[in-house]
Amino acid sequence: MSIEKKIQTEYEALLNELAYFSIEDTFYVIWAIENNLQFNIPLPSDIETPKEFDPTLDRQYRRIKFIPEWELEFLLLYSTVKNTKLVTPYSLRTFSNLAHIINRIRIINNLLEEKHLSPSKIVLKELFRIAHRQFKWQELINTHHIYRYYKIFNHATIRAILKEEFGFNTHDLLMTGLLVFNGFIKAPITILPVKSEIDFISNEMVSKFFDLFSYKLESTNKLIGQLPDLNEQLFYNFNPLQKYPIIISGSKAFCPITTHLLWRITNGLYYDLKNKKGFDQAFGESFQEFTGEVLRKTLTNNYLIQPEFVYSKPEKRTSDWIITKDDTTVFIECKTKRLKIGSKTQLINDDDIQDDIKLMAKFIFQGYKAINDILNNCLPELSINSKSSTYLVISTLEDWFIYLCSEFEHLLETEIRSLFQKSSLSEALIKEIPFSILSIGQIERHFQVINSYGFKEYFTRLSNNNLNEITENFYYKQLFIKEFQEMFPSKT
Repeated sequence: MSIEKKIQTEYEALLNELAYFSIEDTFYVIWAIENNLQFNIPLPSDIETPKEFDPTLDRQYRRIKFIPEWELEFLLLYSTVKNTKLVTPYSLRTFSNLAHIINRIRIINNLLEEKHLSPSKIVLKELFRIAHRQFKWQELINTHHIYRYYKIFNHATIRAILKEEFGFNTHDLLMTGLLVFNGFIKAPITILPVKSEIDFISNEMVSKFFDLFSYKLESTNKLIGQLPDLNEQLFYNFNPLQKYPIIISGSKAFCPITTHLLWRITNGLYYDLKNKKGFDQAFGESFQEFTGEVLRKTLTNNYLIQPEFVYSKPEKRTSDWIITKDDTTVFIECKTKRLKIGSKTQLINDDDIQDDIKLMAKFIFQGYKAINDILNNCLPELSINSKSSTYLVISTLEDWFIYLCSEFEHLLETEIRSLFQKSSLSEALIKEIPFSILSIGQIERHFQVINSYGFKEYFTRLSNNNLNEITENFYYKQLFIKEFQEMFPSKT
């Protein structure tokens, strides 16, 4: 039997078997395991686990020894597509049943890897895809994450666009979402309609929220049309149930993966608004402003933090933020550009990732051009004392993980050098003034480390791959606890 036929056979067998199991129990099992992984909520005693499994050990152990979140996502999607029977005699609460289904899923994944992962070049690209699939689950959603996206989406222009799109302003959408999340984190099933116990959240607001972010279990045809193809992207593509994290059947509402609900009302809003008029510029401005807030929160040890300068005619601008201390200068370019879905999921076709890397090269080159102007005294009020103590940082909203694939890293370096060669700038700047790509999440954490150790120590260790020696046991503070409590009262 050909490998293509094996894949098709295993896939059809999985779908046929999923139809036998109680969908209500399936949702319950997924809900319990995901909450255990993400929120350390104990597993219910009525869900069987492997004999040697210890649910009290760290999350990574639990992922490896039981079921990781990305397999729960896959199980949720295909259970929902194949089955509308709420209750049947067969349940995934029984470990032998659950293990059988998960093994089916893993066989399909292994066959797809066998078909597509042979050259070493492809294997490195696979590590890049795995990072985008898995690392997001390791970045726990806390008050800081929610406050970050609240601030970014609460820009006046974005707030108006969001109101037009959803009928909620930013604050009310998040407040209502947190209220609904709070109910689902406590119980896997909610009986509709849900009543609000908070004065400033009406029952109508809750009802509207359910309408916006729910999927009716009986509408399987709608979901089938959004399923990924049976190819190397099967386990990496966007799960359409992230868009509709609440599943409704009759008067019952389920939220099997509660993290999906938090993603939906934070970073997930971007995909609803990104094509709206005026959003792109406002999003960039808001991200730049928030980055400044993070810098002021983290760099408290006598760092001078300055916003961009406007200079020259025609008008030019420096990097978005400039940090100085003693002889050290750090230029920060804020970029909201996210990798295309294809960049994160495609294994064979490189078109999307090549386009994204070329754009990142332009961002980096833009930073070097601004630094070069300062080196040439185009801005007298701002000077660089030492190239060896000068750094360029590209701050992104999401992690890019380019350096996990040497092929992509090499392509980025090639594109940057090509831009230098087409200009009057000296390529020596790249070596003299190193650049780094850091997500805002990394900046929120690692700039606390910099505040203690300094930029030189941090960037030296970063380039020598021994940063973990000072970050592994570093105590990271939650930056916006007070602000979060003021915006979102604890009663939610």
